[in-house]
Amino acid sequence: MRRMGITDVLYSIFFIDMMILMLVGLGTLMINSFGRPLFAGTVNGKSVFVSNAFYYFYYPPKGEFGFGLPVPFWIGVGILLILYIIIFSYDLVAEKTSRRKNPLETPIGYIAGVGSILYVFSIVLVLIQDLLGAPINSSFIAQDEKLIPNLMYYELIYAPFVEEIEFRIIPIGVYLFVRYYLEKKNFRWYEVFLFPGRLMKRFNRRLDRYDWSAIIITSLLFGYAHYDYGGWSVTKIPQAAIVGFGLAIGFMLFGPFVDIPIHFLFDGAGSVEILPNVASLALPLIVVWIVLIFISAIATIILAIILIMNRKREIIDPGFIQS
Repeated sequence: MRRMGITDVLYSIFFIDMMILMLVGLGTLMINSFGRPLFAGTVNGKSVFVSNAFYYFYYPPKGEFGFGLPVPFWIGVGILLILYIIIFSYDLVAEKTSRRKNPLETPIGYIAGVGSILYVFSIVLVLIQDLLGAPINSSFIAQDEKLIPNLMYYELIYAPFVEEIEFRIIPIGVYLFVRYYLEKKNFRWYEVFLFPGRLMKRFNRRLDRYDWSAIIITSLLFGYAHYDYGGWSVTKIPQAAIVGFGLAIGFMLFGPFVDIPIHFLFDGAGSVEILPNVASLALPLIVVWIVLIFISAIATIILAIILIMNRKREIIDPGFIQS
């Protein structure tokens, strides 16, 4: 184990800011759900009745997981709050106990480093597509953000769990289960869904062509689902697929404790400002968060270049580090 360097400090600040934004968003969401009328009408073909916490129901779009019953909104927010705290806490502990020479080999390093690059890439891609006359848009999402911001934000922070279970945890986990079972590896069934990175280290292997095939296939499906199921324009597919590629690699290396927070970086932390009466409180955090995204992206690119150069030098002269 090594001492924390400048990059580790940067990633840790990024991660803590994300966690604070999560607490602000979910806390505000719960406060705004009690004792005040918010909305009554239909959303995406589903009836949504809102008067207070006990009547604020969220209907999963198109019956996710086959559940047709509504979920009480305030209970759902509470469950999500607990789950996010567990995940963020796990990452903090894992960061402390498993630090490597390469900051990107730690959970927080991957979340902040790779997540920030994906976020900046998405911004650049959106700008390019706008210039080319093929913008990424979704009319009903833009409308919902204005008309029912509380419900919309709930959907956004609910999505990382649902979509990661559908496109990463279950399909890649099942693939790993079948593979390790056929290879007669010694593992517990739940490890392929929760701790795939530990299994890779235990079996002393790296991502191979079969892993990359699973990563690419799930990423393409993830991108297409945003168009066919999520109501986005077809121009959303490339951006979502590439983000899904980074999420799938993160899951393979670290498990859901990494891909879910990165997904939250996009959907949750990036949309706190849509919540009513939260702009003045969250604005400084959002500004710091955006600045950290660009700084982390640049730092990660520089770090990756240094690591690649060092690896090439090590191949040419394995003793250069000691010399």
